[in-house]
Amino acid sequence: MAGSLKSYAQTSVSPGQSRDHIQRLLEAVGAKGFCWTSSVGYPGFEKLEAGLEWQERPIAFRLEVDFEDERQHKQKMRALYWYLKAKVEAIQFGLVDMEREFLPYLLTQGGKTVYEELGGANMKLLEAPAQP
Repeated sequence: MAGSLKSYAQTSVSPGQSRDHIQRLLEAVGAKGFCWTSSVGYPGFEKLEAGLEWQERPIAFRLEVDFEDERQHKQKMRALYWYLKAKVEAIQFGLVDMEREFLPYLLTQGGKTVYEELGGANMKLLEAPAQP
C-alpha cells in the first residue's frame, strides 16, 4: 500500500454512507446516473461510474478504489468522498475546468477511461530535465 491512511484512521463512516454522500455530492452538480460495482471478499474494490450533463453535453467517468480489509475500505471510501468534494468545489469556483480535472477518469466511446486509452501504467512519459 502506497502512503499512509492516518488521516482517515479513525473514521466511523461506513462505505455505504460514503457512497451515499458521494452520490448526493455528484447529484448536486448534475449527475444523472450511477453504477457502483463492488467485489465481495478480501481484498476488494469499489468502482464508481457516473454520468452527468455538463455544459449541455453528457460526460461519464469511472473511479476505482482498492482495499485490503474492511477498515481500509471505510478509510478509502471516505478519502474518495473528500477527494471528489475538493474537485467539485475547485470546478465550481472556477479554479479548474471539469474536463481537465477529470480527464484521466473520463470514459471514451469504447468504455475505457482516457488514462486506459493512453496506455495506463505503461504510458511513456517525458523525463524531467535534470535540475542544476
